[in-house]
Amino acid sequence: MYEKNDVGNIKEMVEIAHEQYSKDPSGFEKLLNDAEKPLYEGCKKFTKLSTLVKLYNLKVRHVWSNISFSELLKALKDILPSPNDLPTSMYEAKKMLGALEMEYEKIHACPNDCCLYRKEYANAIVCPECGESRWKYGKDANKKKKIPAKIMWYFPPIPRFQWMFRSVECAKNFTWHATKREIDDKLRHPADSPAWKLVNTMWPNFSSEPRNLCLALSADGINPYSDMSSKYSCWPVVMVIYNIPPWLCMKRKFMMLSILISGPKQPGDDIRIYLEPLIDDLKLLWESGTLLDIPGKTKDGLNARRDLADLKIRPELTPINGVKKNFIPPACYTLTKKEKRFLLKSLSKIKFPWDYSSNVTNLVSIEDSKLNGLKSHDCHVLLQQLLPVAIRSVLPKHVRYAITQLGKPLSSGVTSIPERELLYQAHRYVLENTVDVQSYIEKRLIALQQQHRSRSKNQKWIQDEHNRTFISWLREKVETEHATGDVEVLDNLRWIAHGPHPVVTT
Repeated sequence: MYEKNDVGNIKEMVEIAHEQYSKDPSGFEKLLNDAEKPLYEGCKKFTKLSTLVKLYNLKVRHVWSNISFSELLKALKDILPSPNDLPTSMYEAKKMLGALEMEYEKIHACPNDCCLYRKEYANAIVCPECGESRWKYGKDANKKKKIPAKIMWYFPPIPRFQWMFRSVECAKNFTWHATKREIDDKLRHPADSPAWKLVNTMWPNFSSEPRNLCLALSADGINPYSDMSSKYSCWPVVMVIYNIPPWLCMKRKFMMLSILISGPKQPGDDIRIYLEPLIDDLKLLWESGTLLDIPGKTKDGLNARRDLADLKIRPELTPINGVKKNFIPPACYTLTKKEKRFLLKSLSKIKFPWDYSSNVTNLVSIEDSKLNGLKSHDCHVLLQQLLPVAIRSVLPKHVRYAITQLGKPLSSGVTSIPERELLYQAHRYVLENTVDVQSYIEKRLIALQQQHRSRSKNQKWIQDEHNRTFISWLREKVETEHATGDVEVLDNLRWIAHGPHPVVTT
């Protein structure tokens, strides 16, 4: 479902749907034209597609029937200035919006909630657990089309996550919990909770990548007929993304309907049966761990090189158009076959103390230009210690430097977040025992006595007020002196005044 704020981003939505038109470029071009073409001549606020998205959003929110929506479109077409490009029927509208819809699956279920007819039970006629028929039959069972006794609607999350990551704004919001969240001892966001910190401790590889999604599931029964009767209820399972800011977590855009279980009765503990498809997809994400290998979005091919030509930068990488195919010049980090053999020969001659790592000689295959059978520790040794040495004679200096920096252990150690009061005490202790800060302490005490003359003789109150406000006062004072240039401020004093980092690595 599209929200009001999405209407202004119609063009971005169309670009996100580009991959669905890989085999039909003309269809994508038509959709893009609809997103840019004014609804009628002189209209500056709405395009053909944005108008239709807005109307369709109203239809869904207020539960309009298809017939009433078609009649509304016909009436609006007559009301608007002619000529205009508004479709006149629900059929035309759905055909135009088809590329912006998300896929879903209808999965048949046992009416007793025993199993789903999928995988090994996809062609079963009766439930393997209770023997109940998959179909419900009327009086004329042989003459009517088979109707499933119970249906579950499943909305796969992986394509929806890919759509979100294609959006620049959404992709930025997914790292908010790690880059923009205020870290202190207050609970403002799920990332501040002990449960979140426990997950980070138990799975450090997962927590080291801020783009990894942290999800929550919730389910509740609803009455689809909008009355107080409890005879029929269906059960939606909603998935919420917790990476984003708290003011976005509860927005409809980020509350994704994953499963809809038909009634008339609640599934109870058997809801686990209906969660199987979702769990399979989430396991796939956990094991493969990436959504970024999106067709058409990679920056390692011909499209990226053409972008460089359009921007008129890096002319040495511009693709060369041939008669039968295009030639892409090798990048600075690309190795020739001869250089690969030289690199692997260098690695094969390296020897380590016993039990330091695997024997690299046994892992090198010079004929295939590959390294085979590396364990996790071997990869760490290769990236951090061997590769910087082995590439010295085969790659340019700036490439060697970049690879060496990337190979350094960026996440070694265990991170912890001390309490704010402990950090404050440690910072104050350092300031009070630093020679360069002593003159500022004296100035601050004198200023407090002059500002609060009625309490100037109360040394305890002056000292408490000094302890409470000195750190913030010193930080502002030092930065002001540095900005004006009236007093020479040492870099060491600026660092100390700024204070320690809130995250400690041990």
